Amino acid sequence: MPCFLSYPVFSADQAPPMSHCATLIDLPNGDLLAAWFTGAFETAPDQRIQAARLVSGAAAWSQPVTVVDTPGQADGQPVFLLDHCRESNAVAGNRS
Repeated sequence: MPCFLSYPVFSADQAPPMSHCATLIDLPNGDLLAAWFTGAFETAPDQRIQAARLVSGAAAWSQPVTVVDTPGQADGQPVFLLDHCRESNAVAGNRS
């Protein structure tokens, strides 16, 4: 059994102009949750944080959804943390 598998979150023709600074977490139920910031360019006012989930055993990610979008400001640097109770928490910082 391979240690790593690769499943694209979105196809190249669906990709926004700029997406990077991804974070990934393995949730207690085995799902993977990913987030990244995306927009016209880094620090653009349309920059937002999106996320997608890969359900355990699935071969495709969910459609990306916007999880943080502050009007007129660039949201970025998403980070997932898992607390001692195994509950996930999202932290977004470095607004421009």
